[in-house]
Amino acid sequence: MAQEQAQDETERQAAEHRAEPLQHRHGDGADQVQRLTVSEIFPIEIRAEALAVFFAIAQVVGAVGPAFYGVLIGNGASRTGLAIGYVVGGGIMIIGGLVEIVFGIDAEGKPLEQIAAPLTVIDG
Repeated sequence: MAQEQAQDETERQAAEHRAEPLQHRHGDGADQVQRLTVSEIFPIEIRAEALAVFFAIAQVVGAVGPAFYGVLIGNGASRTGLAIGYVVGGGIMIIGGLVEIVFGIDAEGKPLEQIAAPLTVIDG
């Protein structure tokens, strides 16, 4: 009996170990959005505060998300609500891309100091 439990435990640990790279690679979607939202063009002091704000927002959205998708899915008889949810989500992402095209800063290949000076720099 103890040997069977040890073997089951070993198999469970092996399964978790195999799944671990997938968990780390994909991560939490809200976490990825949060990191993309706070660009390196901002001074580090502002980035830290912005990350905290977006983390709090992501926690609220993450708590409401399952209930929201439950409403969209309903009893599963119709896929219309879920399809509308995906279209709205896609539209929001397209709007975000357009905002980046209009207001984004060209930071490719430039050092951070050239894009935005830290707040601790003394002009003189």
